[in-house]
Amino acid sequence: MTDKRRKTSGVWQVFEPIDNEFATCNICAKKLSYKTSISNLKKHMQCKHSAAVLQEGAYIITQESTNVVDSEQPSTSSNTLQFSIVRESQPHKKKISNMPIQKKQEAMQPKEIPRIYAQCKDNINKKLLCLFIKDLQPFSVVTDEGFKEFVRALNPYYEIPSRRVISNTFIPAIYEECFNDTKALLEKAETFCLTIDTWTCMNTTKCIGITAHSLDNEFNFKSVFLECCPIPEVSNTTTNLANALRKIISDWEMDEKEILLTVTDNNDANIKKAIETELKWEHFGCLAHTINLIVKDSLVLQPIQIILNKIRAIVYYFKTNSVANDELRTHQIQTGEIPLKLILDVKGQWNSLYYMIQRFLELEEPIKTISGLLHTDIPTLVKSEWQIINELYQILKPFEDIIKTITAEHYCAASLVVPILNGLNNVVVALNGKHWSNPNKQVLLLLLKGLSERLGNIEQNNTLFICTFLDPRFKTLTFSNAKKTDSVKKLIIEAVSSKISENDITEVEDVPISETNVEEEEFSIWYSFDKRVSESQSKGTSVSRAIIEVQRYLQDPVISRHQNPLSWWNTNKAIYPHLGLLAQEFLCCLACSVPCERLYSKAGQVFCERRSRLNEDENKMLLFINSNMKL
Repeated sequence: MTDKRRKTSGVWQVFEPIDNEFATCNICAKKLSYKTSISNLKKHMQCKHSAAVLQEGAYIITQESTNVVDSEQPSTSSNTLQFSIVRESQPHKKKISNMPIQKKQEAMQPKEIPRIYAQCKDNINKKLLCLFIKDLQPFSVVTDEGFKEFVRALNPYYEIPSRRVISNTFIPAIYEECFNDTKALLEKAETFCLTIDTWTCMNTTKCIGITAHSLDNEFNFKSVFLECCPIPEVSNTTTNLANALRKIISDWEMDEKEILLTVTDNNDANIKKAIETELKWEHFGCLAHTINLIVKDSLVLQPIQIILNKIRAIVYYFKTNSVANDELRTHQIQTGEIPLKLILDVKGQWNSLYYMIQRFLELEEPIKTISGLLHTDIPTLVKSEWQIINELYQILKPFEDIIKTITAEHYCAASLVVPILNGLNNVVVALNGKHWSNPNKQVLLLLLKGLSERLGNIEQNNTLFICTFLDPRFKTLTFSNAKKTDSVKKLIIEAVSSKISENDITEVEDVPISETNVEEEEFSIWYSFDKRVSESQSKGTSVSRAIIEVQRYLQDPVISRHQNPLSWWNTNKAIYPHLGLLAQEFLCCLACSVPCERLYSKAGQVFCERRSRLNEDENKMLLFINSNMKL
């Protein structure tokens, strides 16, 4: 039976009396004694729930009832906690007994004012950390007055952690947890593809980021950001870079033999040399960066640059002159067209130049009309220049198709390299056989030269061809000649044969042999017969079995190039058990050094800009968590 005395202390907002001696905390459900006084309850609040500020005299239990006076308020329970919260700077100055009856009743009712409790505060802290982990915002944002006012407006009770607490406590704790999870994930993988990205920080220090990619048993693609390393100019030598990469692999307890392919951008020749000559790892230059360089090199001709600069000047004029822009829009509406805006290219991204040309040609008629009406000295294109730019658009179209293919997925698979390049070479050769203006003839010759010099050696990269062979969308259909097809098929059969032999050895080791059983079988009347049956149904050599499995795979029809090859292998791995193991090892290989959306998207540009502003310590932790932890 509970005590009928008036319980006027603010403690009873949080505690529920059980009887005259014990009460239960509504926050943590702990049972505490209060037989002689409530000091034990207050001490519990101070130690365990210091975030809760209690309003004295607001929770009253009358002699007639143990219910809260305000019957409209929901009852306190273990699932729903109701607290009356006041600011510490606003204490009660009047006693309830001196108030009018109506005001006294209002004061007796618990008021619902927001309050931060431990669990809620932790959740807000996590969301705050997203600013730094997801968006790579600087830690100093928590000291900005505008940000403080914004948070205060959302919740005046939330205390923003200091910059020091965030950088020295919160981020390291998340990093440690993420590091342990990442290491456990790597231990399950058998082979890897490494991608290496380079950038320059604000202090001009060069940084390299290393990411490992693998497939799990269900053919799910896994990417793990290993480390971000600063490379000072004095240390940017082939030997030092090789040692740095080797140390990272060693720190993560990875075997160099497990690395099938290393993909880098084309910004640092020393990294390429370190991988190929010092480490002896299979290397491939990022396909997206390479295509970008090939196209940029083909557009350096002066006649082409003159026309492109004219187009840029016209586009810039329309984008910055409101009158001209309105005229352009009005003209399109009057002719029944959906109004389009001109596009200005971005330096360093050839595909943005392609889209600028495409839109410029789409708006050729309104541009000609309005330019003639405007009293301005902006440049104009003559008929021959319009023809040249139209031809250039057609020539660059196949390269834009590559960008669409690359960006169709989060990462560009290495199995796409051979089909893409063979198709591109065929198209450029066909274009070269057509009649073009002289400047564009030179552009085509430069494109062919760039493809030959930068990507002509892929025939020597067996890893790329093995990946294409194991991709059920392509198999051997995109190989350029029968000789290459036979050599890759031979490599596949040898690898599958090795898998079969390993599997047979494992099966033999798993079967226990009993001498008693052997003797009993030898003297059985069926011994000779069973032996002949066993010999007549011999499994054959590992090579012959490998040939059969590979041949069955090749005879199956290819799947649509829009289907997911990893999903196909997960479904068919039981049909091709040994070839499936090989596919699991090789199809983790990639063709680009960074995620595709970072190459050609606005969000990718923002990410790279923010990344470059981080210092070395922030780089290591924040980029690691950003890549490896889903918040």
